[in-house]
Amino acid sequence: MTTATRISPLHGCIAALNPTWIEIHRMQVPLSFSTAVDEDRVRRRLGLCDVSCLDRFGLKGPGAAEWLACQGVNPPAGINRWEPLNGGGVIARLGTNEFFIEDGIQGSFATTLGSVLGRGTPAVYPVIRQDAAIAITGREAGSLLAQTCSFDFNGFDVNERLVVMTSMVGVSVLMIRSLRDEVPCYRIWCDGTYGPYLWRTLLEIAEELGGAAIGLGCLFPEVALRQT
Repeated sequence: MTTATRISPLHGCIAALNPTWIEIHRMQVPLSFSTAVDEDRVRRRLGLCDVSCLDRFGLKGPGAAEWLACQGVNPPAGINRWEPLNGGGVIARLGTNEFFIEDGIQGSFATTLGSVLGRGTPAVYPVIRQDAAIAITGREAGSLLAQTCSFDFNGFDVNERLVVMTSMVGVSVLMIRSLRDEVPCYRIWCDGTYGPYLWRTLLEIAEELGGAAIGLGCLFPEVALRQT
């Protein structure tokens, strides 16, 4: 019996692939997909992972940056830039006075800040985030993006930590890029209602390129350790 209280926008698509499930942040998510497949090898080539379970929080308003600083969180100085947070999370600056925060597997910034802010203050108010979130990882990720995305990351250094608002197969998305043990990793967020279409389209193209879906335990080894 599961105690999950949240459902991924991608749950139906994922369930059709018959994964092994685990509950993370009150959401049932795929731990792995097939014992016959080396998922880490897939991750290094081209893997798609549903990371919608990670808690996220948005806020905006003329006092948003100052409010974050008062909570001990230093926001990125530049617009359309992001910075890592303790616990594997990220904070992104989407505009002069708008911010997006997502926890890692271990972190709790988004949850804590959302509770502290509540319904907001006169100069700061929360932005509800119910995104579908996908990680694309591997050396062939650029080939997938070349077929699906209207933005080319190749002209920018990964250390610039760009936040990109663009279109992917007709869906408006928020994107960042990083390296995970020297493997390219792209994080994508979109409106949850468009998530299933985006996932199915990306997975179909990824499979043509030799990629596949991977479980959360492959992207975050600490999750897999919970099962041992």
